[in-house]
Amino acid sequence: MQKLHEIAQNQLFELRAQSDEERAAKQSEVNLLMDEVERAQAMLHGLEREKVQSTKVYLILNSGLVIKYHVHSTSFTA
Repeated sequence: MQKLHEIAQNQLFELRAQSDEERAAKQSEVNLLMDEVERAQAMLHGLEREKVQSTKVYLILNSGLVIKYHVHSTSFTA
Protein backbone atom coordinates (compact mmCIF):
# COMPACT_ATOMS: atom_id res chain seq x y z
CA MET A 1 0.00 0.00 0.00
CA GLN A 2 2.86 2.37 0.83
CA LYS A 3 4.41 1.65 -2.57
CA LEU A 4 1.16 2.53 -4.38
CA HIS A 5 0.96 5.75 -2.41
CA GLU A 6 4.54 6.67 -3.43
CA ILE A 7 3.82 5.86 -7.10
CA ALA A 8 0.69 8.01 -7.04
CA GLN A 9 2.56 10.89 -5.42
CA ASN A 10 5.35 10.63 -8.02
CA GLN A 11 2.80 10.68 -10.83
CA LEU A 12 1.07 13.67 -9.27
CA PHE A 13 4.41 15.46 -8.94
CA GLU A 14 5.25 14.72 -12.59
CA LEU A 15 1.84 15.95 -13.74
CA ARG A 16 2.22 19.16 -11.75
CA ALA A 17 5.69 19.71 -13.19
CA GLN A 18 4.40 19.11 -16.72
CA SER A 19 1.47 21.46 -16.11
CA ASP A 20 3.82 24.16 -14.77
CA GLU A 21 6.05 23.80 -17.84
CA GLU A 22 3.07 24.08 -20.19
CA ARG A 23 1.76 27.09 -18.30
CA ALA A 24 5.18 28.78 -18.47
CA ALA A 25 5.43 28.07 -22.21
CA LYS A 26 1.97 29.52 -22.83
CA GLN A 27 2.77 32.59 -20.71
CA SER A 28 5.95 33.09 -22.72
CA GLU A 29 3.97 32.88 -25.95
CA VAL A 30 1.42 35.39 -24.62
CA ASN A 31 4.25 37.75 -23.66
CA LEU A 32 5.73 37.51 -27.16
CA LEU A 33 2.34 38.19 -28.72
CA MET A 34 1.75 41.17 -26.44
CA ASP A 35 5.15 42.59 -27.44
CA GLU A 36 4.18 42.15 -31.08
CA VAL A 37 0.85 43.92 -30.49
CA GLU A 38 2.64 46.81 -28.76
CA ARG A 39 5.06 47.15 -31.70
CA ALA A 40 2.17 47.12 -34.16
CA GLN A 41 0.33 49.78 -32.15
CA ALA A 42 3.45 51.96 -32.03
CA MET A 43 3.83 51.59 -35.79
CA LEU A 44 0.16 52.46 -36.30
CA HIS A 45 0.46 55.58 -34.14
CA GLY A 46 3.54 56.63 -36.09
CA LEU A 47 1.72 56.16 -39.38
CA GLU A 48 -1.27 58.11 -38.07
CA ARG A 49 1.00 61.01 -37.06
CA GLU A 50 2.68 60.86 -40.47
CA LYS A 51 -0.73 60.93 -42.18
CA VAL A 52 -1.82 63.97 -40.16
CA GLN A 53 1.42 65.76 -41.00
CA SER A 54 1.10 64.90 -44.70
CA THR A 55 -2.50 66.11 -44.70
CA LYS A 56 -1.44 69.42 -43.13
CA VAL A 57 1.29 69.88 -45.74
CA TYR A 58 -1.15 69.01 -48.53
CA LEU A 59 -3.73 71.51 -47.24
CA ILE A 60 -1.12 74.24 -46.89
CA LEU A 61 0.21 73.64 -50.39
CA ASN A 62 -3.26 73.30 -51.84
CA SER A 63 -4.50 76.50 -50.20
CA GLY A 64 -1.49 78.34 -51.64
CA LEU A 65 -2.38 77.09 -55.12
CA VAL A 66 -6.02 78.15 -54.71
CA ILE A 67 -5.02 81.65 -53.60
CA LYS A 68 -2.55 81.90 -56.48
CA TYR A 69 -5.26 80.78 -58.95
CA HIS A 70 -7.74 83.36 -57.65
CA VAL A 71 -5.19 86.15 -57.87
CA HIS A 72 -4.36 85.31 -61.48
CA SER A 73 -7.98 84.80 -62.54
CA THR A 74 -9.15 88.15 -61.15
CA SER A 75 -6.64 90.38 -62.93
CA PHE A 76 -8.04 93.58 -64.29
CA THR A 77 -7.79 94.66 -67.92
CA ALA A 78 -8.04 98.25 -68.94
